[in-house]
Amino acid sequence: MQKRKNTSMLIAMLLVMMAGSTGVSADGSDPLNPDDGGADWDGDGLTNAEEQNAGTDMNNADTDNDGLPDGWEVAYGLNPLSAGDANADPDGDGLTNAQEYAAGTNPNNADTDGDGTNDAQDAFPNDPNDGSSTDSDGDGIPDAYDPDFEGNEDGDGDGGTEGGGESEQEQGGQGEGQGQGQGQGQGQGQGQGQGQGQGQQGQQGQQGQQGQQGQQGQQGQQG
Repeated sequence: MQKRKNTSMLIAMLLVMMAGSTGVSADGSDPLNPDDGGADWDGDGLTNAEEQNAGTDMNNADTDNDGLPDGWEVAYGLNPLSAGDANADPDGDGLTNAQEYAAGTNPNNADTDGDGTNDAQDAFPNDPNDGSSTDSDGDGIPDAYDPDFEGNEDGDGDGGTEGGGESEQEQGGQGEGQGQGQGQGQGQGQGQGQGQGQGQQGQQGQQGQQGQQGQQGQQGQQG
């Protein structure tokens, strides 16, 4: 009886061990599923099999948390397990690897588009035609001519205006005109002008009437 009981316990332990060995591993992969190796669970551009070979986390797109996806680092020969290479500049163009990733340029090529201009000084580092072939915002206007493209500088514009006001009064009033102009330029000049006219009757108008009446009276007496 005791021997049979021991045998049953051994069988139970073996079953438990077999279940554990054929189950899902800690990283979520299933050794019995042939499709796991070709999947890319974290979307970093590396398959699970490539992640395993590189020693990276197949459930973390940025294993070293340096802001650069594991797949991008592996593709350009960087170390996906070292956060220090985010600030490195292997091609010496003045842009760090993190900046190259953000700009979409090659961290191992100082002139990604081959137009003779260093990536750091090139407003269009991925376009050898300097923006005439790219349309970043998809509005149908090439970047080189698009005022919305952040690489373009504001243009100079001149706005000119003239404002004048005139006023006519029957009794010697005087008119004053004021003009205000504002000019704003961003590639084009725009001007706005306003003119205001005000007529004022004052002491000068009254004095003018009195002077005219006095002259007429004197002329009448002389006549």
